[in-house]
Amino acid sequence: MGGSLFLGWMAIQMLQSRRSQATIQVQRSGFAVGFVTAVANPKDILFFAAFFPQFVRITADFTLSISILTLIWVVLDLLILSLWIVSVRRYVPQRFARQVNVATALFLLAVAIAGLWINLRALA
Repeated sequence: MGGSLFLGWMAIQMLQSRRSQATIQVQRSGFAVGFVTAVANPKDILFFAAFFPQFVRITADFTLSISILTLIWVVLDLLILSLWIVSVRRYVPQRFARQVNVATALFLLAVAIAGLWINLRALA
């Protein structure tokens, strides 16, 4: 429930943002922050640690297998995120930044409301 409340708060903050197109700047340091955030994503970590190694044994040594799988996961995550960033920067003009921000905020708000609804139903 805490995650849903956080998403809702974040969405409301995004919707209340009144920055004009002129003040929206592309941050060059966003790549490092985004990559660390993605790699530290609890959903990815739980999936990777609990599910993936059970079905993929690439060497006889578990430590070597998990190391190789971790490296592959980090590289694939980096490639997918990089492709997404490059695609958005190339095909979504800066003049649409506000619309993309609002659409993202509305999506986060919908996810937060759905999460709260599901959690409240489970408590009842």
